[in-house]
Amino acid sequence: MPTITRRLLITTICLCWWSLLCSSLHAIQSDATELDPETTFRLAVIGASASAGFGIVVEVEKEAPPPAESTEDSEPGERIPTVKRMIRLADLIDAADRSDRIIELDLSSHMFFTRPNRFGRSSVDRALSWRPDIVFAVDFLFWYVYGTRAEETRLRTLETGLAQLDRLAATGVPMVIGTVPDLDGVDSFVLMEDQIPETDTTMQANRMIESWAKARANVEVVPIFELNGRLGEGGPIEIGEHRWNPAEDGIELIAPDNLHPTYEGLICIAQAIEIELTKLEKETSPFPKLELDRIGLMKRMRVRRDFDTAP
Repeated sequence: MPTITRRLLITTICLCWWSLLCSSLHAIQSDATELDPETTFRLAVIGASASAGFGIVVEVEKEAPPPAESTEDSEPGERIPTVKRMIRLADLIDAADRSDRIIELDLSSHMFFTRPNRFGRSSVDRALSWRPDIVFAVDFLFWYVYGTRAEETRLRTLETGLAQLDRLAATGVPMVIGTVPDLDGVDSFVLMEDQIPETDTTMQANRMIESWAKARANVEVVPIFELNGRLGEGGPIEIGEHRWNPAEDGIELIAPDNLHPTYEGLICIAQAIEIELTKLEKETSPFPKLELDRIGLMKRMRVRRDFDTAP
């Protein structure tokens, strides 16, 4: 065999061997990452337009700033171009996760209200196939109670929504769900009068939700009913260690449609979720610590361009 051909053959064999070795090492490392609960934490978010960030559009930096301006504590410079983007609950959780351990699967939808049975079932199907470590479903049940339907049927449709959530709860995965707000008599340009349940119906629905959760050790409930009332009052609010004074700070927590949270209002919901998380923590794999201070979180959101979300 000619010398050049023999050398080429040897070089090719060596390269193939090296490629296979690197691929094997990468596969071993990937498997270890997937199996190590201390490395990643899989969060599925299911629900409607509040979780999907309806109407929340903020400016984020389009490009990485120069090294001298790269810290999140620095003031945004005029030279740094920005773009507008929608912010979802999953985005806030991702930015609040300073350990960078959480992988989010965002299954929330602005269109949930059009077909709650279809969107609810589909999002639960996808969440089940992904096998999350925890599920956030704080507004999942809203459109099973609200919507254009006969008043006497609202509690029956709520049972349908709870049955979907039960498919997840039965696997033992920790879940944070939410009660529904009382909007009876509220003037909203996105809700028709016949879509809003009577206060008594809402109260009964929330009792059903709380009773359902109480019977399942892996489920906690964010009191959206109470929180929504407090957000709309504009007075001082305490959510765990976080203090809010909307009137003094000149911010709104409920959008002009009197239904959806604002950017700051969604942060409030994230803070309320964190309180419930502490009741669900496992000794073997506690949920990563979230840094949800409003000012710090909004600064991080402005410079955050890449979001670690599931495909």
